[in-house]
Amino acid sequence: MTELESLAHADSARVAAAGRIYADSFPLRQREPFDALTESIRDGEVLAWLQLDNGAPIGIAVVLPFSSVPWDFLEYFAIDGTVRSKGHGSALWTALLDQPEIRRLIFEVEDPDDADNPDERTIRQRRIAFYQRLGAKLVENVEYVVPDVQGTNREQLLLMWYDADRAELDTQTLAGLLEALYREGYGLPPDHKLITAAVHSLGERG
Repeated sequence: MTELESLAHADSARVAAAGRIYADSFPLRQREPFDALTESIRDGEVLAWLQLDNGAPIGIAVVLPFSSVPWDFLEYFAIDGTVRSKGHGSALWTALLDQPEIRRLIFEVEDPDDADNPDERTIRQRRIAFYQRLGAKLVENVEYVVPDVQGTNREQLLLMWYDADRAELDTQTLAGLLEALYREGYGLPPDHKLITAAVHSLGERG
């Protein structure tokens, strides 16, 4: 049975379990220091849950609520590698959407076309297909390039979104989301060239 436990007031063992899943699931370039992340969670700036299956920690979901738009940035979503492909990801997604704090979600996925090898390409394709089965949609034809957490390199990613009450994203809404992602998610100034390029690319969408 799946249940979610908030990490805001979790004990040290639960936090450590979340940290292991976090470290095992994301490359270093995408991980902010876990101590800094847990501090943001305890301060209420970030929402985070640990997924439990019959009491055993098996997944995490970390969400940044945007203040400028009524959306939430799903920063991290992961299942323990030892129990993947058993329906736990779908259960975590459903339980997350049931949380009263969650509004609608925007999140990043890696582009299969940028994979270094065929196996990684397949993994990325399957990840996108997983979210699509759950009702999420890809944002098409947007130039979305982000800095890594060290701020030394950049990475082009794809965006996906979920809103049960919306069939499509209009350009104005998407522009607001891009601004929120860069400014609130990455702390970039409003005149940063990555923001300018991303918003400008919206005018080129067919």
